[in-house]
Amino acid sequence: MKIKRLHIYGFGKWQDQKWDLSEQQLSVIAGDNEAGKSTIRAFILFILFGLSPQQRQRYLPKRGGQLGGQLVVQGSDGKDYTIERIDNRSNAEAICLDQNGQKQAADWLNQELNGVDRALYNQIFNFDVFGLQLEAGFSKEQLGEVLLSVGMTGSDRIYQTEKELKKVLDGQFKKQGSKPALNQLINQLVDQERELKSLEDSVVAYQRHLEKSETYQAEIEQKRARIQGLYRELDVYVEQQRVYPAIENFQLVKQKLTEFPEKIDFPEQGEARFRRLKETIQPLQADYEVAKRQENDLEADRLQLEARLLSDQKIRQISAKLDHVSQYHDQLTEKKHLERQMEEKEQMIKAQLNELKLNITESELKQLPINYTTEETWKKLADQYYHTTKQITNDQQSLDTLIRRGVILENEVAELEAKTLSTREKNVIENELEQINQRFNLRQQKDHPFMKQQLSHRVFSFLSVFLLVASLMIILVNQNNLLNGLLAGFIVLVGVTFIWQQLKFRKNWLAFLNEQSTEQTIESTERRDELVKKLALHDNNRDQLILAREKLKQIDDQQMNITEELRKLTSDLKQTEQAIEHERNQFSFLTNLSVGFWPDLATRLREMIDLIDQRDQLKANHSEQVRLLDQFETETSTQFNDLFDREESSFQEQLIHLNEIAVEQNNLREQQEKLTERLKEQSEIRKTIEAKMIPYQDNLSELLKLANVDSEEDFLTQAHLYREWDELKEQQAEMVRQIQLHLPEAVTSKIFAGEFLSKNELETQIEFIREQLEELEEWVNELVQKEADQQAILKSLAHSKVAVDLKHAFHLTEDKLASGAREWLVRQVALKQIEGTKAVFQTSYLPVVLEKASEFLGQLTSGRYLKLDFDQGNHELFLLAADQQTYELDELSQGTIDQLFVSIRLAISSWLAEHIRLPFLIDDGFVHFDRERKREMGQILAQLSDVHQIIYFTKDMDGLDQSGDDFIIL
Repeated sequence: MKIKRLHIYGFGKWQDQKWDLSEQQLSVIAGDNEAGKSTIRAFILFILFGLSPQQRQRYLPKRGGQLGGQLVVQGSDGKDYTIERIDNRSNAEAICLDQNGQKQAADWLNQELNGVDRALYNQIFNFDVFGLQLEAGFSKEQLGEVLLSVGMTGSDRIYQTEKELKKVLDGQFKKQGSKPALNQLINQLVDQERELKSLEDSVVAYQRHLEKSETYQAEIEQKRARIQGLYRELDVYVEQQRVYPAIENFQLVKQKLTEFPEKIDFPEQGEARFRRLKETIQPLQADYEVAKRQENDLEADRLQLEARLLSDQKIRQISAKLDHVSQYHDQLTEKKHLERQMEEKEQMIKAQLNELKLNITESELKQLPINYTTEETWKKLADQYYHTTKQITNDQQSLDTLIRRGVILENEVAELEAKTLSTREKNVIENELEQINQRFNLRQQKDHPFMKQQLSHRVFSFLSVFLLVASLMIILVNQNNLLNGLLAGFIVLVGVTFIWQQLKFRKNWLAFLNEQSTEQTIESTERRDELVKKLALHDNNRDQLILAREKLKQIDDQQMNITEELRKLTSDLKQTEQAIEHERNQFSFLTNLSVGFWPDLATRLREMIDLIDQRDQLKANHSEQVRLLDQFETETSTQFNDLFDREESSFQEQLIHLNEIAVEQNNLREQQEKLTERLKEQSEIRKTIEAKMIPYQDNLSELLKLANVDSEEDFLTQAHLYREWDELKEQQAEMVRQIQLHLPEAVTSKIFAGEFLSKNELETQIEFIREQLEELEEWVNELVQKEADQQAILKSLAHSKVAVDLKHAFHLTEDKLASGAREWLVRQVALKQIEGTKAVFQTSYLPVVLEKASEFLGQLTSGRYLKLDFDQGNHELFLLAADQQTYELDELSQGTIDQLFVSIRLAISSWLAEHIRLPFLIDDGFVHFDRERKREMGQILAQLSDVHQIIYFTKDMDGLDQSGDDFIIL
């Protein structure tokens, strides 16, 4: 797995941050204290393994927002996948998507991690200066258990399983115990068997058949024991047949070892030291040859450069001409821009002419006297024509309405005149009414409240008539329609109030008459009432007549005003039509076009004329640009004709070639100066390399002398012989381990002594045992049947319920014991398998890890410590120094201890590289290293980065190359 990109939505101090790690295997993230390095490391662990809700509270975003983010990783299949966790989504469960956005299975991430959990990841791949030491411990057994958990499950589940098995086994059975379940069942079964025998001893027949049954059972057990022995023997032969290739390989390796001496003397790590010297001196030799060759090449290059240089005058001419190239390109760009604008203007003119469909050419359009005044004139004519026509229509409608209202009012006036009394008729009625009234007691009349009411009625009638007359006069004088409408409404209101008051007065008047003394006669009263009714009706009709006449007069005045206005509007319309006709005579294309479209047409025509003028101006500018470009091209081609190839047909190619010549000449002059300086430097480099080679050549000669050989070829031959002998020894040890793992010791000792069956003999022996097993199993089946018959007889002889119940209980207990024993045996076998597997890992893979850790530690300490191992006594870790002195952990400095445990971690990761390749997260893990050991650590990390991705967090940027893509500064 490789982490390619990080995207933090919100995590601690980081919010909406992205980093790209896809271009390198070794990435350095540097920053001061509290810059957020450890938070980034915690974020990576959160995405890979998650955090509990309580732990997530610690990393809630400081500025608010959502806790979570995503990693883009390269999976084991080489494809990119996105792993995303968000705090409030599914309890921060990981969502894994492929490149197409398809969601992966729930166990995909665990498979990519090869089952490694957070605890094991922290033990190997994640550490800082405070967590370098392995949490599992440093004894041989503890380190072996770490390898077992890494190699088998990727977590500590193997430990949990072993612990659980031991606990369950102790709870099931103990040799000297009484409380475990199996111990209790055994004691119970013994008691039941004793009691059962006491009940059946008195029955002779039962005893006889019981003895036969026991005889059969004994024979069955004997045969089954023989069968089990044969099965065990068969398993040994079958297992020997399965590991037969290992046996053959063992014999083959043993035979090959006879061709070698019992022991080959060779300098310790001689081949590696020889190859390191060769690897060191060969680059120096190559550098020396390269330096010497480069010195000769530089001299030859300097002579060639001088031959290729042009004269200074020619270079100045080229530079002067190239100074005007940018202006030439600007003019060329301007020319293309003008052509594009001309094309656009031409298309716009054609499109608008086609759209207007006026049958007018472009030249005719330019000659039209259209300007801003024309546009205003056409707009004014259109507005006047539209407004006048609309006003005439409205006034005509108003005049028709007034005529209809006048006819209605004239009919109403005629009806009211017919109902109103003449002056003579009114005087006659009033005289008669006065005579009747004189008959009443005048003093009582004056004191009656109705007389006072009559006075108020007269005052109100006078005021009403005055207001009606004043309103009518104002309507006749004023021309404001709104005010006239309000006054008309006021007149109607006053008239209605006046009529209501008259009706009320008439009612009171009748009541007054009824109250008069009985001296009045019935005839006088009826006559008076009749006269009063006539006078009241006359007054009402008279008032309505006055109102109707006033309204009729008002309508007549309005008709006169509207008629006068129509006359003026008709005159204005005629003048407007004359102006329109004048414009149509001047512009023939307006003849069939409505006046309403004229303003828009004027605007568009004026815009088209402007477009034509703009296009003509663009043509003039284009011609000028073409002239300037032709002049520059002619001058350039003539001046530098000797530098151009005939194949360069275009002027652009000539300019490019001219620029290349200028650049080339500048480069040649710079190269000339640099070559002179480099010749001097190269001579010094050659001498320095020659001095460096001398010590290495002396060391190489000393190594050949120690190997008792005269040449490097003889030394390599001796090294090859030693390596073959060592490999055969290792193969022999591996074959011995495999054979001992699968076969018993008695068989393995014979095999190692050369006494073993051939493959055909094994097959014959296996077949023979299987035939014996078939015969014994048939015999056992017959005995089982006989024993079953005896059991049936014994059951029939069970003469009491107590014996039957006890026997039933006995068999039930026996079944429980058998079931529990089988379960205990299965767990016991599983525990033995785990313990055997742990021993294999401790004996087989631990030496490989220790050897690799020794190499890393030796490189880190510049050869001071050569070997890392466990002592045979208390299995504690110790170091073997170059002076053959041994050191325990408490005798080492803190820096060396840190380097030791870094080496163990790196060795374990190298051992895992074939199956588990996970990124290292190192947070300032080397602060106790000195400068030289930190440099060696950098080389080791660079080598390890070919297999594992490494992300190194540090605050110490001293000695780090900050210019590379692998360096990120927070």
